[in-house]
Amino acid sequence: MIRNLDPRPALVTAVVLLGACAGGDASIHLTWSINGVMANADVCLAADAAWVRIVEDEDDDGTVDQYYRQMACSEGSGETVRAFESDKPTHVAFELGQLGGTILARDPATGFMAFSPDEGSNNMSVDFTVP
Repeated sequence: MIRNLDPRPALVTAVVLLGACAGGDASIHLTWSINGVMANADVCLAADAAWVRIVEDEDDDGTVDQYYRQMACSEGSGETVRAFESDKPTHVAFELGQLGGTILARDPATGFMAFSPDEGSNNMSVDFTVP
């Protein structure tokens, strides 16, 4: 019996399926700062911050329905997959947190902000306030 051991067809299928799971034609490219200073390793360490997360409230009920990307705070920027639909307004928020999962800051501080994405990458920025 001859078996095809070439992993490429399976890998291509997996990539196509992951792209389909993203479900949209728009992404968020987020940059962030902490207390007015662009995030880097030193700024995040001083704030005891480990990650930044983008969360979404799809049905506008005030609760997180899902999160799209958790990025290292020290990176200062990151982008989601194309998970949003350009013709479907939604609500998003951004969270800054510690390794243990504690949220240090959120923007907006309460609730979510309305987001009507354009097709492709949507640039957004946030300045987290941390005491």
